[in-house]
Amino acid sequence: MRTLTDAALSAAAGTVTKPLYLIEIGFTPALRLSTRGDVTWNALAWSGGEAIAVSSLDADGSGWQSGTIQIGNLDDYVGTLILAQGVADRPVMVWKADGTALDVADPVLVFDGVATSADVDTSRVSLSLAGAGTRSAFAPRRVIGPASGFSFLLPAGTKIKIGATTYTLERQ
Repeated sequence: MRTLTDAALSAAAGTVTKPLYLIEIGFTPALRLSTRGDVTWNALAWSGGEAIAVSSLDADGSGWQSGTIQIGNLDDYVGTLILAQGVADRPVMVWKADGTALDVADPVLVFDGVATSADVDTSRVSLSLAGAGTRSAFAPRRVIGPASGFSFLLPAGTKIKIGATTYTLERQ
């Protein structure tokens, strides 16, 4: 059972709540965002940035998690990070809290997974999310073929040995 702090109890009892999401994306350095403006939590600064929204967070009994994060991109900062560092399999964590209850124990981790893809345009970035154990627990996570700019591929059935592991090429 989780023990609530006095601040969390007061926030829950209030007639008006101030829900917020805290989002950490594993870029170098980490990008920490808040949906309610600039805040400090767990001795870290979380930036309010531009038009940040978390939507479609979902989980089922088998451990499958998914969701979407949208971030304003008018200054091209987030879009540049994605283009420079990539987004596939990038760690993402999302906490939910009330804006008036930000003791270390107050926010609740509601998503711990990876980004799977990004849609970048001049006004916003949209990240698709999946649970780390669902999207990234299989190989290959990247398919290389004509769509990736490769026109010559080894024939199906070719065996490639790397260390003690043998990979057999297949076509999809």
